[in-house]
This record gives sequence, C-alpha cells and structure tokens, in this order.
Amino acid sequence: MKFFEFCQNNSGGYWEKGFPGSVIIEAQDHLHANKLAEAKGIYFNGCEAERDCSCCGDRWSEVWERDGYDVPSHYREPLDEDDKGIVVYYINGEVKKYE
Repeated sequence: MKFFEFCQNNSGGYWEKGFPGSVIIEAQDHLHANKLAEAKGIYFNGCEAERDCSCCGDRWSEVWERDGYDVPSHYREPLDEDDKGIVVYYINGEVKKYE
C-alpha cells in the first residue's frame, strides 16, 4: 500500500466545497488511488468538461505511480500535526483530518 496526494488547484478563485486543500488516499497503486478519489467526488479533466476555469487549469489531477509514498505525505514530506487543510483516507476506512 502507498499514500497518494491529490492537491486541489484553486481554479476559478475558489476551493471545491466539501474538500480541504489536499486529499491523501491510501491505495494499492496509483490506478486504485485515482478510482478511490473519483468515488469520493474528486474529478479530472475539469477544463475539458468546462467545470473548471480554463485560464487557471484543472482543479484536480490524476496521480502517477511515482507519486506514492510509504507514509502520508504533503509535497513529498511526511505529515505532522502542524499541517492544515489535509484529509487522509486510509484503506481500512479510517479518516484523519488535519485542520
């Protein structure tokens, strides 16, 4: 299992309601992480679907295999209690919010 971070782009000058700035998902691999993210309401290709601002870019991007870490990490650094605006979804169903 690895942890994959989905960082939200502030497309259109606002954050997607119901989501913090970053979502971290524990998954078997990057493909599994992308599927779990979509099941939680994260979407990809927002500009193409005219859901996101074309000048700001897509709100969410899919993760790649190289994006997986052994521990929950934000911008490649392991999380600590000072991190804010992050939620971690563990494969066992546990959810931890850093607020």
